[in-house]
Amino acid sequence: MTKVLILAGGKGTRFSEKTIKQPKPLINIARRPLIWYIMKHYSNFNLKDFIVLSGYKHKLFNKEFKKSHYSKWNIKVLNTGLNTETGSRVLKAKKYLEQNNNFKYFYLTYGDGLSNCNIKKALNLFKKKKKIGLVTTVRPPNRFGIIQTDRNDYVTSFKEKFKKDKGWINAGFFIFDIKIFDLIEKKKNIVLEKKPLEKLVKMKHLVSYKHKGFWQCCDNKKDYDLLCKFFKKRKSIS
Repeated sequence: MTKVLILAGGKGTRFSEKTIKQPKPLINIARRPLIWYIMKHYSNFNLKDFIVLSGYKHKLFNKEFKKSHYSKWNIKVLNTGLNTETGSRVLKAKKYLEQNNNFKYFYLTYGDGLSNCNIKKALNLFKKKKKIGLVTTVRPPNRFGIIQTDRNDYVTSFKEKFKKDKGWINAGFFIFDIKIFDLIEKKKNIVLEKKPLEKLVKMKHLVSYKHKGFWQCCDNKKDYDLLCKFFKKRKSIS
């Protein structure tokens, strides 16, 4: 089965009032933690094998996943270290991905962003373009950096955290061919969103799947309140 990797190891310092006691993906939004909504969305597309790339307070994930509402999914918690960067966290999962003999690609997302993006359509685009990576992009508030694309949906610029930029931004929900591991250095602490993705851009191997529906991250109390309001009467993202 194709696996879904969830980046869930950060300290969430921008939302310390909630994350001082628990990792951000375990913050409750209405009835369930953020990470449950993420898993539920992927499972709607018959993706039920997850590797949670934990670090900060990693033992709390094992405790959470013992609850009955996770019983239909296969979940492995991988402690990737407290200060490990995103790219190096992904690299630590490689050997577990390779246990599947048919391993050709995998899904990756952040543990603090929710969306109703169509995973099937994203995969179809990924397979059609035959590139190493796909990133889901959205039009968000202007506090984020932008991703520029050309008319063929290839990413031409990947910039994080430029406050005055306007356009499409990284919403997470990646798909990667196994060749991505060739771009993550083993002996360094690598940020996925820097050298690896910047290399893909130069190689014209990063495709943008433009999502125009719901997307919301949970970086602070304002984001949290928006999500709580949205899910107050809902059971899922879709």
